[in-house]
Amino acid sequence: MKVRQSILVCFVVAMLLAVASNVSAQMVEGTETQITTNESSQIFPDTHDEKVVWMDERNGNWDIYMYNVSLDERIQITTNESGQVYPAIYNNTVVWEDNRTANQDIFMYNLTSQNETQITMNMSNQTNPEIYNNTVVWEDDRNGNWDIFTYNLTSQNETQITMNMSNQTNPDIYNNTVVWEDNRTGNWDIFMYNLTSRNETQISTNISNQTSPAIYKDTVVWLDDANNSTQVYLYNITTMNESRITMNESMKGSPAIYGDYVVWMDNRSDNWDIYLYDNSSQQEFQVTENGSDQMNCTIYKNMIAWQDDRNNNWDIYMLTLGGNGSNGGNGASGNGQADGTAAIEVNKTFVSNADEDGSADASVNDTLTYNITATNTGNTDLTNVFVEDNLTGQNKSCELLQPGEECVLTTEYIVNVTDLGTNISNMGTANSDQTRQVNDTENVSVPMPEMIIEKMLISNADEDGSNDVSVNDTLTYNITATNNGTANLTNVTIEDDLTGDNKSCPFLQPGEECILSTEYVVRLSDIGTNISNTGTAYSNQTQPVNDTEEVYVPVPEMSIDKQFVSNADEDSSGNITANDTLTYNITATNTGESNLTNVVVEDDLTGNSTSCPLLEPGEECPLTTYYVVKSSDVGTIIINTGSAYSNQTRPVYDTAQTGMVSAYATGTGGNASNGTNVTAENISAENGVVSNDTTEDDEAIDNASSEVDSTETNDIPAEDNAEDENDAEENGVPEEDSTTTENGSNDEESITEEDNTNGEDTTVEDNSNEEEEENVEIDNTTEETNS
Repeated sequence: MKVRQSILVCFVVAMLLAVASNVSAQMVEGTETQITTNESSQIFPDTHDEKVVWMDERNGNWDIYMYNVSLDERIQITTNESGQVYPAIYNNTVVWEDNRTANQDIFMYNLTSQNETQITMNMSNQTNPEIYNNTVVWEDDRNGNWDIFTYNLTSQNETQITMNMSNQTNPDIYNNTVVWEDNRTGNWDIFMYNLTSRNETQISTNISNQTSPAIYKDTVVWLDDANNSTQVYLYNITTMNESRITMNESMKGSPAIYGDYVVWMDNRSDNWDIYLYDNSSQQEFQVTENGSDQMNCTIYKNMIAWQDDRNNNWDIYMLTLGGNGSNGGNGASGNGQADGTAAIEVNKTFVSNADEDGSADASVNDTLTYNITATNTGNTDLTNVFVEDNLTGQNKSCELLQPGEECVLTTEYIVNVTDLGTNISNMGTANSDQTRQVNDTENVSVPMPEMIIEKMLISNADEDGSNDVSVNDTLTYNITATNNGTANLTNVTIEDDLTGDNKSCPFLQPGEECILSTEYVVRLSDIGTNISNTGTAYSNQTQPVNDTEEVYVPVPEMSIDKQFVSNADEDSSGNITANDTLTYNITATNTGESNLTNVVVEDDLTGNSTSCPLLEPGEECPLTTYYVVKSSDVGTIIINTGSAYSNQTRPVYDTAQTGMVSAYATGTGGNASNGTNVTAENISAENGVVSNDTTEDDEAIDNASSEVDSTETNDIPAEDNAEDENDAEENGVPEEDSTTTENGSNDEESITEEDNTNGEDTTVEDNSNEEEEENVEIDNTTEETNS
């Protein structure tokens, strides 16, 4: 049953479309005017606020001309000999595409100041400009494909709004919304972009091609080539409803929209004519009907303009809706009303933003100016026309309004904090004695300002090459303030509390950054601490924000250890004597937290040194040095000091000393190899005391040495003692009998040794008395020497 109903519905819809396609539209009522009369070609008009602009080749090249409807005045805007084409106008600003620089650029002209300005400077091509308020939009091929760019006339900032590698062309703009045709899906679709929220949205999804978009407020129109014909579609951004507004199977082109009116060019009569659709009444009207071609139409309020070849060249014509039409009655007025019917239309327009903070956005304390225009769109006079603004409460009365006349209320509103991040919805109303109240709403977006800050240590110049943060190193910081909101920011200031440096950026668009680079040289007082560096940023629209970066400065520290390692003992005396080679080790150790560079270890006795370019914590830098004992060292203690220093640390010292240097020795002495320093105490009085006196005491010392050498002492080398012990055992002498006392004398007055050859005992006489006499003599000599 549902299938049958669906078939029936489809059949009825098909019949209605067939009937609609065969019904001829009635003629619109209005007054037609020929604007240009020159025999050259004038094409591609655009209109705004009773001004019409077009491209004109009367001078042998394409120039931009303008017609002021209210003044009935025609002026030439461009005079350059290159080509200026495809103009667009908003208020007193005209923009166009210009090839004077050998590529296509966008230029503008201010009708008030009469100043011409080049907007784009890129060496690629910029074409098809459109303008709304202070924003210009165009298509651009600088990236190898066509993208959409915008330019803010106030801030002079250029922005790329499409990033896809496909082609985006034919842009249009209203308020903060840009629309264009896009082939990223393999066919042409309609996309839109909100300049405030920076959100991109695909509007159309049909697999056919949707092209030539135009926008007014929240309504977008375009062409769709489905079903082997071209139709005009209408889309409401708020409700997201899409509807087809043309039913004829003819070809159509260049749709344009203003208010409830949509106009386009249509070849259903075997030539191109201009048609109009009134969305409020859902009626279609024919605007032109002669047998020539009328193409490339545009509309503003109740004024439609197009190019027309009825005079065998292209001229610019216009039609003002309402009044006495060419059909003499029963036509459509500008509001789709029958002749003789009272009708009023109200249009609320956001005219300007005083922009007190220079942000080019609607922001807190900005003054917004609106015009609420009530127009008599009927064919009879209106009395006591009353226009009111609901946002400000202001109003205006006009006693009499003839057909086509307007009653305009200009009102101002100051943006407050509660408006941030919202749309200021401002409704204007109008009524008269003859009509009911009508209203229109204008929405102005107030973007949300927001800023974030990030402080980072970018680099360390590392002047000492330590790879650490150390004294006199230069630290470089970047403090980055980013516009993270949807509003432009002005007078952005960044400050660094550590260095006192600052930077200002006059204007920051959403997503843009302001960067302060600053340097700090590490001080001695920073050692062992965190260098805390705070960056602060603020603007006219935002409160201060801050971020802190902490950098730790490690503590450098070094220790030194000097050790007397060994005595080569070249004379095998067992003592430190002249010409002996003494070995020292001096070790510098990184005991701190930071790397040390250019570590130098020095020995003051030898003058030797070594260097280590880099010493990480815990690593050592050793120096081994050798000293040959001099004869002048005899009788002294050799004191040897080692030192170490680096780029990061002050010098540290350590000292090693030997025992007293002997002329020669009779005992084990202080051979450093067994870990004992040679000192005066190690040499007994019986063995002789070393003296610095080398003259009068030499004989006494020599005699004492001869006596000492003739006895067995502990100073005999170990291997000699071992041989004697073995000999004693072989001869039957007890081992303990061969020992000596600590002072080197024999325990027994005489020792019997067995002769290895004849086995006879040999008695050694006790020479203790003679030795005591010799020792007394040596002691006396030593006392004299010491004195």
